[in-house]
Order: sequence, then structure tokens, then C-alpha cells
Amino acid sequence: MKKELILTILTFLVLVSGLMGFQKLHPAKNNSQQDSIDEASKHASIMLELRNWVLRFTPDSLGLNVSSDEEVYGVIMDWHLTHRTITLTSFKDGGASIYSQVGQSFMGGGEKIGEAAKKYVHFAQSCLADAVRTDSTPLPGNDGVNFYLLTTKGIFTKQLTYTFLQNTSSSWRELFNEANNVIHEYDLGTRTNPKRK
Repeated sequence: MKKELILTILTFLVLVSGLMGFQKLHPAKNNSQQDSIDEASKHASIMLELRNWVLRFTPDSLGLNVSSDEEVYGVIMDWHLTHRTITLTSFKDGGASIYSQVGQSFMGGGEKIGEAAKKYVHFAQSCLADAVRTDSTPLPGNDGVNFYLLTTKGIFTKQLTYTFLQNTSSSWRELFNEANNVIHEYDLGTRTNPKRK
């Protein structure tokens, strides 16, 4: 089941990449700044759709075992930066991805990324009691950082700001730091393996 899910996601990304490549090879006759804006908007829309799809993953669809309905099996973090929002998804088996409204996105990774993702999700369990169950999963506004903790009981959220996280010693700052460890491993991967860029 998990392999089928991964293949489905990869197929989706290949199709998206192909469509975007076709658009670049066959530009409209009146190529303008508006065309660039439209392409960026389409990219952002696709990444949002993929993010929303991941938010609906269940332990069964991922082939994961959970010990209770309150065990956190996945964490989605949306972080609004100056000109874009990045989404980091991580699961208890070490699966991880980064989606960006602008620029590149990454799926999977090596052993170090997997280890960092497992640690991140494991730490999220300690934050669950301070999160609120939700049926809504919006992207954050300016300076926002939204966490979504996935359990079989539902999705739990904590919506914060980067400014707050920089000036607190709460468990959420520690969770944010764990998330950044995963992102850091991706950054190291792109530096040591340029083909992933």
C-alpha cells in the first residue's frame, strides 16, 4: 500500500513537471510579465493541492501502526517567509517532503533526513496537549507558522508566529527547531548532491 502511494505521488509530480516543461517549451505568443505571474500562480496552486492531499493521509494509507488514537503519526508545518510559504511534511516512519509555493520542492531523502523526521514527529507528541482539534487547515499569514499534528482522532493545530517562536522557550520552539533540523538535512543534501536541485 505504501509503495503504491509513493508511486502515485511520484506520478503526480512527473505529470506536473511535464506540463510545466511543456509550457516553457511552448510559450504563448505574447510572452509577458503576466505570463510569469500566471505560471507562478499555477505552481502555487499545485503545491497547495499536494499539501492538502498529504493532510488527508491516514496510518493505513501509509502502512503505519499506531498505538492509540492520540499518537501523532505525522506533522505538517507551514511557514510563511517573505515571498512564499514552505510546507514541511514528516511522518513517524521517517518519510518527509518539502513543498514550496515558489521554487523547488523535495520528496523523500536519505537516512539522515529520515532520522531527523522521526525525531521531529516523536517530539511533536509532547506538544499535542497544547494543540486544538481542527477541521480547518489554512496557510499562515505574514510571519505565521502553523503546525498540524495528525492523529487518528483528528488533526490538531497550533498557529503561531515566527516572532513568537524566536522569543519563547516553549515546547513549540523546540518543535520548530526539530523541523528546522529536517530542513537543514535537505539543505545539506542539495549542497552535496547538486543533481537534486
